[in-house]
Amino acid sequence: MSINIHALLNDPSLIKSIQDPDVKLQLLVVNDSGYNIRFIDNPSEEVQMAAIEEDSFAIQYIPNPSKVIQIAAVKDDPRVLKYIKEPCKEVM
Repeated sequence: MSINIHALLNDPSLIKSIQDPDVKLQLLVVNDSGYNIRFIDNPSEEVQMAAIEEDSFAIQYIPNPSKVIQIAAVKDDPRVLKYIKEPCKEVM
């Protein structure tokens, strides 16, 4: 399947229709907006980190973020703590 990058950037939700999108496509989408992580099933920690680096509030769309992701998001903006369901003790 040929991917039209321009179409994906215009409508990031299209990534949901791609079976097992590779990391490059996932990064393309989250680097455009961290909030686009909500369209990716089971994003890797690399993709999660890219989303957080683009916008720390994207953590609200990451179920069960790792300790590393939590720390990075809270370090960038402590207000995101309210979006972490089970925060690790390092971010408290």
